[in-house]
Amino acid sequence: MPNFGKHNVAIINDAERLTKSAQNSLLKTLEEPPKDSIIILIASDKNKLLPTVLSRCQMIKFNSLSDGEIEKLLPQETKNKEKIIFWSMGRPGLAKRMIEDQDELKLREESRRDLDTAINARVYEKFYLAEALGKNVPLALEKMDWWVALLRKRMLEDKDLKKARELEIIEKINVSREVIKNTNANVRLVLENLFLAF
Repeated sequence: MPNFGKHNVAIINDAERLTKSAQNSLLKTLEEPPKDSIIILIASDKNKLLPTVLSRCQMIKFNSLSDGEIEKLLPQETKNKEKIIFWSMGRPGLAKRMIEDQDELKLREESRRDLDTAINARVYEKFYLAEALGKNVPLALEKMDWWVALLRKRMLEDKDLKKARELEIIEKINVSREVIKNTNANVRLVLENLFLAF
């Protein structure tokens, strides 16, 4: 029985990471859930879920909020409001996290400086950046995602822009990101090649 309210709710986050046997063991429960129960599977890639699991679920997409909606959720006295709105990318939980932990925001702002270095700096500075990022692969991949967001924002804001150039950089970042994620390539070398191509 639920402790409060009318329903029991079970949330399985990152459901696409469940093994096939774990997904198969859920089938009976999904087909005939206990009375007054709601089971929520959260997945970023539905193609990694078994078709039998998908057929027993109702799909609901979570959309990002607009900048205006995020702004309404922020306390009036929020510092760095514009930056938090941009970096939250429509996700209220992330905006809240950046308010509570200023290091989250600092890390994203640092990635903005890294992108400028990667594009505009001298070759030896690009190599230093590649070496530093190569030591922390998860952070490097995250920063590459943030670079793509920054470049897209620049494309939307600039009227007279060299959009083809920025699209080319986005493509190169995405290709390099896939190489790093899906191969055993030397991350520092992949990043060096990426930065030299800018």
